[in-house]
Amino acid sequence: MKSSKGRYGGFLFPKDAKTLADIIIAIDGDKMFKGCGVGLAYCSDINPCPIHNEYKTARSLMYNIYKKTTLNQFTEKNHETKFFLKRE
Repeated sequence: MKSSKGRYGGFLFPKDAKTLADIIIAIDGDKMFKGCGVGLAYCSDINPCPIHNEYKTARSLMYNIYKKTTLNQFTEKNHETKFFLKRE
């Protein structure tokens, strides 16, 4: 992934980035889909934080939404929006 600042800046994503989940992982890694809801390093199924089980379910639902939402869905509706997506 490449980024540039300024008036005509933006992000260029690899050609294999096909979903919103791919973009999120390219920018921030997979911590949004695997990490603790309150950011604790020790949180796990064996040693859960107070919101672990509920957050684990929500995190899975969120990942599925982002994984099934493709970049093509945005470009198909580009005439209705004020943003654009470019592929490298």
